[in-house]
Amino acid sequence: MKKYRNTFGYPALVALYATYIVVCNLLSSRLVVYDVLGHVVVTAGATVMVPFGAQIVDMINEVYGRRATYMAIAITLVASIVASIMVWHVAEETPALDAMGVSQVYEEAWRYFMVPVPRIVFASYLAFFVAETIDAKVFADLKRYFYTKYREAYRDLKAITMFVLVRSVASDLVNMVADSAIFFPVAFAFTIPWEALPDVLLGGTLVKVLVVVITQPFFIAYRVLIRDVERTID
Repeated sequence: MKKYRNTFGYPALVALYATYIVVCNLLSSRLVVYDVLGHVVVTAGATVMVPFGAQIVDMINEVYGRRATYMAIAITLVASIVASIMVWHVAEETPALDAMGVSQVYEEAWRYFMVPVPRIVFASYLAFFVAETIDAKVFADLKRYFYTKYREAYRDLKAITMFVLVRSVASDLVNMVADSAIFFPVAFAFTIPWEALPDVLLGGTLVKVLVVVITQPFFIAYRVLIRDVERTID
């Protein structure tokens, strides 16, 4: 970023962001069990990865501003839709089971892991778009406030750490809560018992919040390393 701010920096971050989100969408249909601080938590398989995507959004927003972040979100949404269309296209083709001597079990296993359920895909797209857009706005507004009011102190390591934690944690927490509140009810309503849905929603949110807290040192390090890089404030 320090060397290629105006050339490769933005495309590289957007490519990394799109990769994270496309993989998350592929993994979101499977419920998994995590042991969080001694508590069993049932949540979607991509839950742990989502906060890392939020960190990449913050990395884009920190340097390139809100409008560029909105563009990154739009590009990533298109990439996710294209990936789903390609998977569905392959799933509609006739499998070469007989010609290759492969059993039907292989075909069923491939479909189980690769073919997304339309309802879950829609839930992923909706939750992603709403949560990431809110995240981008909250982060950009807080960045503008801190840069305007504390510009002179913003090169100090202590000030950087405090200001980064406030806006990054605040925007990411809003992102994670909104993502869970939208995704889990839309994706799993009528497919799992209603009484289990609150546990899945709260469990997913808890895991995301914990990962958000854990990932903050990485963003602080990023912010310190790029302290001399030009910022866009919009």
